Amino acid sequence: MLTRELILHPALAPLQLAWKTRRLAFALGVGWAKPNRSHFKAMDQWATASPSGSGIGWLAATMDQRGSPGPLVALGPSGSTALEGGVALDLQMAPALFQDQEAQFLRPSRAGSNVLLRKMLELELAGNEEIQRLRGVLGPLPAGLDLPRSGLGQQVALALRLIGSGAAPPVIQMAQGGYDTHAAQAVRHPRALSELAEALAAFDRGLQSLKHRPQVTLLATSEFGRRLRENESGGTDHGSASISLLMGDHVPHPFLGTYPALSQLDDRGDPLATLAPPQLYQAASLCVV
Repeated sequence: MLTRELILHPALAPLQLAWKTRRLAFALGVGWAKPNRSHFKAMDQWATASPSGSGIGWLAATMDQRGSPGPLVALGPSGSTALEGGVALDLQMAPALFQDQEAQFLRPSRAGSNVLLRKMLELELAGNEEIQRLRGVLGPLPAGLDLPRSGLGQQVALALRLIGSGAAPPVIQMAQGGYDTHAAQAVRHPRALSELAEALAAFDRGLQSLKHRPQVTLLATSEFGRRLRENESGGTDHGSASISLLMGDHVPHPFLGTYPALSQLDDRGDPLATLAPPQLYQAASLCVV
């Protein structure tokens, strides 16, 4: 129980310690004024912090404003458009790509007079060299840390090794799927929440065990909240006014924003968002010194 009105799902029980130690906060009512039902459009909006869904990624823009050279590292299986489009180098560092590549095939000279191909090879070569550099400085995992064996748990392990390397990237992105629950949500949703909670709890334990690391704030978002009305298949996806999590060294505990009033709904029967994604991003950026 967070307050008399707000209660965590039992599957999120592993996060209780972080909540009690004020290392976990919740952003309430997060979303766009007129949310789009399309996952593709919504993901573009969240990635760019723009209702239009166009422009460079919000994290790329933030790092450019700070003059950071990067790299911005994505550990999720499909990368992150929130990291793309800026000056700083962005890397897709999924475990499947964490392998040696033959740099001879990435030589820009192979492009000949093809300017576009040369530029692509230059970017690919720079990314490959940076991945090899990061591989060489990875730190060990904290002794005795028990990590879940899920896909998200594997990303957490790599994130902790990067953070503890002494050369931590300024931005590390992780990703988890499984929330597009149009059917059988009562069975599927707890599984996704349990995987999330176990991975984040392990991440925070590991983070606090690392020595000589930077200050870290984790932001967890989803492009949709839950619908108030369950469909005929027992699902509630594509809703508005979602909830986001903030965890780490500097968070606005206990809450950021306000929970929307259930007595005031939009014309589709969904809660009205009270905190726009750009506001959430700005608050999260201020948590990192």
